Amino acid sequence: MKGYERRSPGAPVEEPVPPTTMMITRECPICHIFHTVQVPTEGWFRWKREGWLIQDAFPGIPKEERELLITGVDDVCWQQLWAYLEDEDDDDDAA
Repeated sequence: MKGYERRSPGAPVEEPVPPTTMMITRECPICHIFHTVQVPTEGWFRWKREGWLIQDAFPGIPKEERELLITGVDDVCWQQLWAYLEDEDDDDDAA
């Protein structure tokens, strides 16, 4: 029979072992540079499927990389964005 694999009774079935880490690539929507973050597979599923907070799902990943996973914005652009917004606030305070 086609598609039928014959095995001895009790022979182990080899199933692929899921990798313990995943590589997630995101494009920063500001600078359009692609960044890749390595994350634990278990944490990814906890965050995406089970609704865990990202800091709880990935306690060992720096906050800058977690922000990249959430928004796609890399740390350089994030810092520039906040510096710009702080300058705007300073201009409003001076008026």
